[in-house]
Amino acid sequence: MVRRVIGNAVVGAACVCLPFGTARADTALTLFGVLDMSLSSYWVNGGKRQITMANSALNSSRFGFTGTEDLGDGKAVSFWLEAPISPNTGGGPAPGTLFTRRSTISYIDRDLGEIRVGRDFTPTFWNDALFDPFGAAGVGTNLLQQVRSTGVSAPNAPFVPGWGASNLGFIRSSNSISYFLPRNLGGFYGQFQYAFHDSSGSTPQPRFISGRAGYSNKQLNASFAYSHTNAVLYGSSVTPVVTTYSVGLSWDFGFARLMGEGLSENYEQAVTTYRSHGFLAGVAVPIQFLTLNASYANVVTDLPGSPAVSKLALGGVYALSKRTLVYFTYARIDNRHGAMLTTGGTVPGIPGAASTGVDIGLRTAF
Repeated sequence: MVRRVIGNAVVGAACVCLPFGTARADTALTLFGVLDMSLSSYWVNGGKRQITMANSALNSSRFGFTGTEDLGDGKAVSFWLEAPISPNTGGGPAPGTLFTRRSTISYIDRDLGEIRVGRDFTPTFWNDALFDPFGAAGVGTNLLQQVRSTGVSAPNAPFVPGWGASNLGFIRSSNSISYFLPRNLGGFYGQFQYAFHDSSGSTPQPRFISGRAGYSNKQLNASFAYSHTNAVLYGSSVTPVVTTYSVGLSWDFGFARLMGEGLSENYEQAVTTYRSHGFLAGVAVPIQFLTLNASYANVVTDLPGSPAVSKLALGGVYALSKRTLVYFTYARIDNRHGAMLTTGGTVPGIPGAASTGVDIGLRTAF
């Protein structure tokens, strides 16, 4: 049997299922998780170098519980609780938090779709994760997602485009309610999400709306995503309105899977508007137990001085089994016009200097 790993998708995860009965229907509780550790190195031309033990360089390390109660007639109620962990230190979620990766409860109707409430991924993030062979982890992480989370830092840039520059919830949204189309629409899928304003904590979340729609079959996957925040960030001097458009496309030829993403984002603050535009092209080539991955991405901005960045990532993932993988990733970021983005770690960027990173790691799922 030939096993193939396409991109960084979690494959063949085992689970511990604990069935228990109710008066109306059977329910199964599933325990799952991922442990991912790497030896990683980051350096900046003309600057410092860091070699460290890291985690989540291929897939995010986590553990969680999920369960579904069958109500009959195609209806069900399910829940999902998922927490981050750091296997290199034995650490877990930050104090006062636990299931910050996902905490949701859903009502599912086979013919009408799903209503999901709680803390969950935003629809726009899924294009970043699914249309890049390196996903959104490690030194090879999707550059479009990286810019949105950290901005294009530059000495002459007073503000940085990016939802994540002022709100770390751009990957996940708390206090959200989502509607998912039913799964029996011949390959068409869609999600609409609304998140309520949350002023608690150190990273207040504005109200926003987001949606994603697409079509998928055995070869093709095409998706359009949109999100829009309002300017509600109480207690913060930065009150941005951020609008994001994303298009993702992939085609599986069997011997290779081509994929790409285009992104446009507007960042408005007071009377000032900045914009960033970017694209990503990637390929995953399966060869027996090995999958070779490559991607190239570029992001430009209209900030003062027009800082811009590009990224080349190369790597391979080898399947030791259905649950356990070893991997290698190399990535280089070229900064232009004063940009100073890095591939990771705590190495400080230098305006206009290239940054390089390497991950060598082992990932197992249960």
